[in-house]
Amino acid sequence: MSSPPVSGPPPRLELVGITKRFGSFVANDEVSLTLNRRSFHALLGENGAGKSTLAKCIMGYHLADSGDIAVGESVRHIVYSAPIAEIDRHLVAEKMAGH
Repeated sequence: MSSPPVSGPPPRLELVGITKRFGSFVANDEVSLTLNRRSFHALLGENGAGKSTLAKCIMGYHLADSGDIAVGESVRHIVYSAPIAEIDRHLVAEKMAGH
């Protein structure tokens, strides 16, 4: 079964304050940009600069830790929460300390 054809121009994409961390490493730090309809863009940078990570956050492959992503009229607000491993580490430390 095929998808219905898409009509009209692609929606505008806007990123506001996107941050993505992997442990203590910050791959993207407060990245903001706007991609308007009917325009071409390129992400350029050295290896390890965070280009692929940013693209994966846009596509939903990675969940950014904070910021907003707007596609057309739809906005996804992202709020940082401590990674589960970090929370577990604190709980184990508290139990070992007898709290």
